[in-house]
Amino acid sequence: MLKAWADTLRHPIAPPVVSHSMPVLMTAILLLNLLAATQDIATDGLAIEMLAPAERGLGNGLQVAGYRVGMIVGGGALLIFHDRLGWPRTFLAMAALTALATVPIAAAREPDRTPPTADRSRGRHFFRRPGAGRVLLLLAAYKAGDAFATGMLRPFLADAGLTLADIGWLLGTVGFVAGLLGALAGGALVNRIGRRSSLTVFGLVQAASVAGYAVLAVGKPGLGALYLLSAAEHFAGGMATAALFTCMMDWCSSDASATDYTVQASAVVIATAVAAAAAGFSAQALGYFGHFCLSTLFALGAVIAVRLLFPSPSVVQMLRAQPPEAVPCA
Repeated sequence: MLKAWADTLRHPIAPPVVSHSMPVLMTAILLLNLLAATQDIATDGLAIEMLAPAERGLGNGLQVAGYRVGMIVGGGALLIFHDRLGWPRTFLAMAALTALATVPIAAAREPDRTPPTADRSRGRHFFRRPGAGRVLLLLAAYKAGDAFATGMLRPFLADAGLTLADIGWLLGTVGFVAGLLGALAGGALVNRIGRRSSLTVFGLVQAASVAGYAVLAVGKPGLGALYLLSAAEHFAGGMATAALFTCMMDWCSSDASATDYTVQASAVVIATAVAAAAAGFSAQALGYFGHFCLSTLFALGAVIAVRLLFPSPSVVQMLRAQPPEAVPCA
């Protein structure tokens, strides 16, 4: 949750700050995000070590859902109580909730580590392992189409006549709740239908929801249709994210799980950031309808990437750099 609350500080609702305190504030935000990212790496590494392959789907569903709960609490609920608490108490409440979240971690016990073998392949960095290139390409492609579409979602809603309050309810409440439910559903389904099938099915649903924005962009969309489509898009995004994170855990070596997962997560973050940044240029050149149509093609391309690039069980074993293990890759 610390990572989620740190994200809310990137778009804060803050009182006026005198100029001489700005360097202090910027330094504090930098340190907060640095600590949040470091904690996130350690959390992912511990989760990979503690969760068996069959438990990773539900585990990632809960992880994505927890992230969204953190966004709702940190970016919504605490701001509602800000008038009564004031800024110092609001930040103290965030700190208390963060401390509370560390109690289960303090009570947990890490699994015993197996001594490293003499096999040099176990010490290879993720980039140097066979099959790493196709995995990184798949990760970069999978969420880029959705990010390319949603990068222009707020301007689209504003131009459709929605007020700031409408957009807040649409994305901040309905969207987050739908995404939370989608993450839980995706995490529960990923083991039942398999990793590759999950990415394919959830990717198709995600592409369909993006295509819905193209349909609404033709005319003047009603508020009810926007609510329904936004809920569907966030639900699909939550399912797809839970499935993708589960696969990323499977593709980590047990000797360097935190590092391997961070490399993969960085590929996703960089790809989605580039796609979101390019969205403005696309919408300006093509208009909303053309932009969302192009986004749909990118989202469908991600599904094609899954079918072509998804690593086989043998490639997964090489990525993990260890003896064969029962990993559900179908």
